[in-house]
Amino acid sequence: MPDVTLPDMFLGAARAYPERIALDFMGREMTYAKLAHEVGNVAASLQLLGVSKGTRVALMLPNCPYYPIFYYAVLLAGGVVVNLNPLYTAVELEHIVGQAKAEIVVSLDMPSHVAKLLEMAENVPVRHVITCPLGPWLPWVKRSAYEALGWWRREVRTHPLVTGYGALRAVASGLQVVQVAVGDVAVLQPTGGTTGIPKLAALTHGNLVANAAQSRVLLEGVTLPENGRVFLCVLPFFHVFANTALLNLGLATGARLVMMPRFEMKDFLATLRRVNPTLIGVVPALLQKLAENKKARRDDFAGVGFIISGGAPLPVDVAEAFTEKFGVEVHEGYGLTEASPVVACNAPGKRKLGSVGRVLAGTDVKFFDLDNPRREVGVGVPGHIVVRGPQVMQGYDNNPEETKLVLKKGWLHTGDIGMIDEDGYVHLTDRAKDIVMVSGFKIFPRQVEDALRAHPDVAEIVVLGLPHRSKGEQVVAVIRAVEGRRLTEEDVAAFAKVCLNPLA
Repeated sequence: MPDVTLPDMFLGAARAYPERIALDFMGREMTYAKLAHEVGNVAASLQLLGVSKGTRVALMLPNCPYYPIFYYAVLLAGGVVVNLNPLYTAVELEHIVGQAKAEIVVSLDMPSHVAKLLEMAENVPVRHVITCPLGPWLPWVKRSAYEALGWWRREVRTHPLVTGYGALRAVASGLQVVQVAVGDVAVLQPTGGTTGIPKLAALTHGNLVANAAQSRVLLEGVTLPENGRVFLCVLPFFHVFANTALLNLGLATGARLVMMPRFEMKDFLATLRRVNPTLIGVVPALLQKLAENKKARRDDFAGVGFIISGGAPLPVDVAEAFTEKFGVEVHEGYGLTEASPVVACNAPGKRKLGSVGRVLAGTDVKFFDLDNPRREVGVGVPGHIVVRGPQVMQGYDNNPEETKLVLKKGWLHTGDIGMIDEDGYVHLTDRAKDIVMVSGFKIFPRQVEDALRAHPDVAEIVVLGLPHRSKGEQVVAVIRAVEGRRLTEEDVAAFAKVCLNPLA
């Protein structure tokens, strides 16, 4: 695996492809050379604000040019990125920013965003809130509406904690070189982990660079246009899946990142037709919306070489419906925050539908008996999944107790259940904590969901276990019917008798 840091990886690509377009936001573009220049200047400015090796800087940004600028600038200055969802409430921000001990938070200068941060700052000792104007990056119609809020931003600028992007850049000086090792922490990523308790996964430069390099093989066989690949980035960079598979992988390979701050069908289809992407990162819910949308056309996806789905299990029927309508295969992958995140993925031309593909190079996976966690199981037998590889996290930040629960002798205990088939493809069964015990028998909610989803009147389904006096637990399904269809409990029960174990 490459022995470099994340800024080294990005700056190497910038030197190799200086005139290529790196960022595309609503049609406004920035080349690799200009992005590298801006990253360097912002890194120097951050150092003047006190950022040095190990300083935690939280990014509360949607997909927009400021995210990659600050992401690599913080790392170049020697700092550590803390990823935040802009939809977090002030209470959630207080918990995560406080837990991370972040000294600086970066946000758009939107009223709702800044108000939450200032409320949070009443209880968390942050030193600076950096606000970034989106107006300069917007088309003129949207810019006019955005600038109408200028009065509010003028009031915010007077707050002692707030530093505007323009003011930050105005004080730039020479960048001080900071010695950062590949084993140093680069990103603190919020996660519920395998136990559901909120914590921060400490991902090193080596973890994230390795996972980008491992994921690079997924691009083999995907046609390379003359001016580089085009990644359509609608999944948020603050989520580890998009952070690795879109941001880091994209900028490491000289791709153009076409960024969308959120998913709206009309804007997505317009952007798809404008840029003709070679790669799209998706989640299953997005695929389902596209397959059901009457305005989405088959030729919209004519130039797409690779679609990778992650973040949630991909139902086979959703993948089949998408491919039937648009003629493009969907490649499901598997990962978790603690593994930076990609562990396995279906590669172009080698997909096995219903699986999450083969494990990435340099990654070891084992499966252990559900009743005897010390006994390894063989091909075709479901077991607890444990993972080892260069992408596995250092641990949970300042949380040795939780770290010991999941990291044992270099092996990450994922909390997931799955099996490997005779061709080396991994199949997920369920989360260990989601198993429903009915009269002493294990019932896997995902298997029940997959079976009942085959009913033509079922649109969405969630299966869970609830306490039962005599059985211990009982299986309960929450179902949304297809619009315009009438679906009764009796209909579902009759269908279940045909396709499910009576215990379910």
